[in-house]
Amino acid sequence: MANLTVEAGDFCPATQTYSDTLRVQTFIEFYRLLGYDAVALGAKEIAFGFGTWKDAVKHGVPVLAANVFKRGNVLTYPQPDEALLDASRTSPRGFNGQYYVRNDHGYRLGVIGFVSRSAWKARKDTLAALTFKSPFEMQDLVEEVAGNCDHLTVLGEFTLQEAESLARVMPEINLIVASNIKIDQQQKQGRTVIIGLPPRGNNGNYLEWNLANRDSVEVLSKTVSLDTGAKEDSTIAGMLKVVAVKIAGPPPVPAKAVASPAKTPSPVMSKPASVTTPPSPPSPVPPGVPVDPDGARQ
Repeated sequence: MANLTVEAGDFCPATQTYSDTLRVQTFIEFYRLLGYDAVALGAKEIAFGFGTWKDAVKHGVPVLAANVFKRGNVLTYPQPDEALLDASRTSPRGFNGQYYVRNDHGYRLGVIGFVSRSAWKARKDTLAALTFKSPFEMQDLVEEVAGNCDHLTVLGEFTLQEAESLARVMPEINLIVASNIKIDQQQKQGRTVIIGLPPRGNNGNYLEWNLANRDSVEVLSKTVSLDTGAKEDSTIAGMLKVVAVKIAGPPPVPAKAVASPAKTPSPVMSKPASVTTPPSPPSPVPPGVPVDPDGARQ
């Protein structure tokens, strides 16, 4: 059975604190280890900064932002702007930052990731020389990819109204997965199926689609409860444990009782004791010298 595993965005924490940065790194590693086919960016991911996603692509995570470009300069003009996340020459799987097509069970499955206009407005790193084009301006790309695959999926943080409009303008799209649509809002616009993402937790959502008929709109959306009794994946469990420890921080170092050296008492200069000198005894009186009664010599 041919299948695609995708993320339509809005999974990232909104801040760049130390703990949230670790969580984002965990998501990136999770998508890489599980072999996701495509990851799109929503407002939270855009606010977090494009540098993170450029690094993710270099490490093999298929992050797609087909309508965000590096702005050309006077030296390269009039050459077209380069896709911001293009890593076709450096990433392990050759991602071009716009779309991905792979063969699975005899079918060519294509996927494009767009940044919606509302998501682009959340951008904070405004100093970078980037150009944004509306997804509705990317019809040439959609037609090109659709012509090279049997089934085309588009990802993005779209509202239901935006997704319906996109399907009307670009009927080549078979499936739109939007992170800004609830799972129970599945719609059909022509032959394009529009579906949202389920709440994250112990549920998995998937579509059953008859790819043998390209125009088929008989698509079944199913939600399954994950078996909580199943043996946990040791790789993912270990990764989450490491992150939890990092977020908690190192254990406090117990304070060691260090005895302070005894102070040597300063020498005290004591006062010398006062000594009373007894009076000298009177000199003996030579014989023959008269003495008056008071002891005075005459």
